[in-house]
Amino acid sequence: MEQVKIYPINNPLSDEFETVIGLLENYSLFDPGKEAIKKIRPSCDKNFISNALQLVSETKLLLQSGSDIFERRIPDVRKEIAILNAQNGVLSIESFNKFSQFIRVVEQVFHFFSTLEREFPTLIESLKPYERKQWVLDKIETVFDKDGIVLSSASERLTEIRGHKQKLLSLLSKQYQKIIQRLAKDGWLTSSVESSRNGRRVLSIHAEYRRSIKGIIHDVSASGRTVFFEPDETIELNNRMSELEQDEKMEIFRILKQLSDDIRIETSSFRAWVKMIAELDVIRCKANLSIEIKGSEPSVSPQSTIQLDRAFHPLLLLHQNSIGKQTIPFDLQLDHTSRIMVISGPNAGGKTMCMKTVGLLQMMFQSGMHISATSTSQLGIFKQILIDIGDNQSIEHELSTYSSRMEYMSYFIQNAHSETLVMIDELGSGTDPQIGAALAEAMVLALSEKGVKGIVTTHYPNIKLLASNYNAFTNASVAFDVEGMKPLYELEIGKPGSSYALLLAERSGIAVSIINKAKELLHSPSLEMETLLTQLKFNESETNRIYKEASEKNNELASLILKYQRLVENELKQETKNDEFLRKKEKYLLRESSDKLKKFYKEFKQAKNKSYIIKKYERYFDERKEQLKKVEEEKEISYSIDIGMAVRMRKGKVTGRVESIEGNKVTVVFGAFKMNCKKQDLIPDDIEVKNQKRD
Repeated sequence: MEQVKIYPINNPLSDEFETVIGLLENYSLFDPGKEAIKKIRPSCDKNFISNALQLVSETKLLLQSGSDIFERRIPDVRKEIAILNAQNGVLSIESFNKFSQFIRVVEQVFHFFSTLEREFPTLIESLKPYERKQWVLDKIETVFDKDGIVLSSASERLTEIRGHKQKLLSLLSKQYQKIIQRLAKDGWLTSSVESSRNGRRVLSIHAEYRRSIKGIIHDVSASGRTVFFEPDETIELNNRMSELEQDEKMEIFRILKQLSDDIRIETSSFRAWVKMIAELDVIRCKANLSIEIKGSEPSVSPQSTIQLDRAFHPLLLLHQNSIGKQTIPFDLQLDHTSRIMVISGPNAGGKTMCMKTVGLLQMMFQSGMHISATSTSQLGIFKQILIDIGDNQSIEHELSTYSSRMEYMSYFIQNAHSETLVMIDELGSGTDPQIGAALAEAMVLALSEKGVKGIVTTHYPNIKLLASNYNAFTNASVAFDVEGMKPLYELEIGKPGSSYALLLAERSGIAVSIINKAKELLHSPSLEMETLLTQLKFNESETNRIYKEASEKNNELASLILKYQRLVENELKQETKNDEFLRKKEKYLLRESSDKLKKFYKEFKQAKNKSYIIKKYERYFDERKEQLKKVEEEKEISYSIDIGMAVRMRKGKVTGRVESIEGNKVTVVFGAFKMNCKKQDLIPDDIEVKNQKRD
């Protein structure tokens, strides 16, 4: 499988990639899997990348559903397989215990995925090359119990031997009990009565009685006060027990040899299973990392292009999360029309971090890992990644930083092609600024002619201007809060950024006279561009403020429109009850007039200035009389209504347009509403009423 060529080998991006590999290793439960993780490198194989990404997605779904492929660490059985592969090689009990644990994991994997085929098609497909051999575990379990002890039923001979041992052990226990009781009565025994020496069962007595006992002395304590002896009465029985134990060992060895011979024929399957479990372990580690970095599976582009949506630097994201800080995502696109992005802006604003994010995510993607961006992202495949980030001074070759970078650029230009991704930080720096700027412009143009995709960070005005004048380039800048004088860590596409060098110097306390002198000494075009970019940023801040205010007012207007629509709807509903409304209004006016008349009589009788009281109520009664007259007119008067006429309900304020008339039924459109009305409930709009004739 062809790997991505990364030059130079030692670079900050590769260091960060190794950190990601270290994160993967932390999730590993199988040593061969961890070794495979250490060997992960970006690939150029599109099929491998697509398949690997899908495997990670399915495993991630499995983990998020509460299931896991592996529940605990898996023993490494490569040594055991090597023993089985050797002629006449026999696994020990301990080795068989490790091996059976491994085989059980294999069986669990085959069984687990056999029940989930539709949900995890890619995982199931990845297991098809591996053959299930369930008889191997069945065979092992006829010899060992769940605790790894050889079963007596493993052979008739072993059953017989252990039966004899059990009987002899019972006889020995009775014999020892009698001896212990006798010696205890005589006071010869120490506090620790029984123990074992040289594989023989012994009793411990005080040293002064050693010449009074009958038996074999096997040991003496370091202090010389205790003697460990085997009584004469038990020597023959212990000899017989030793013979049975030896017979048992020989029979167990024979059983283990037979079992080893039986399963030896599957050695190639065992090796394949190690590979299968290692691959699943790697996939599981990638899925766990995806969960941790909030990763997604990007689409695989058929061309060498990059589209990142809401991308994060994964290591920065994890660090910020650990200290409770927010990480700002960014969007970025490199395609065949805009191949090279020039990022400018102040120092410590995030230019290099954006570039590293793109490079690291590309390396992760081509290694079959999810990336810390949304699933709408789309990445293509690059055959080489050329990196020039940081201080590349070479002590070994006695090269300065500038010389070292020029050697890299020479290599880049000679070897770059359309499937190359370049990452260059501060191109042309480290030498005379004017010469460096000119060289930087010439070199970036040369790279563009090679059709590369890439990112270049710069402070040089001519590079920013270049990116504005050539279609193959795109300007971008890292956002900066001019008023607060702090970076915002946001990537803004389509415009260059100011370095804010003079402004930062002034805000840092440098005397204004020195700042002004620097402006005088500064080359005119450079000063004009820096001033222009700074002013643009100020203007942008003001524009953003105005836009925010306009958005807030727009939201208020939308709310008012919604309220108005609801008011209209309620009013239209109310107007359908116009006749009832008129009756109630007439009744209300009459009742109110009656109450007012009673109040008038009362005040008139009590008042000294009766003419004042008459004038006070005269206007009110005239108004009520007119209102009652209008109510009567509205109840009795009807108007000529025609199609297309502007009309309203008798007591309504909303104007509508007549759409159709069928007898007494009139369909009227009120804005977004259509309503069926009775002809007598409608009157022409006020403007048209003046010229309408009554029926």
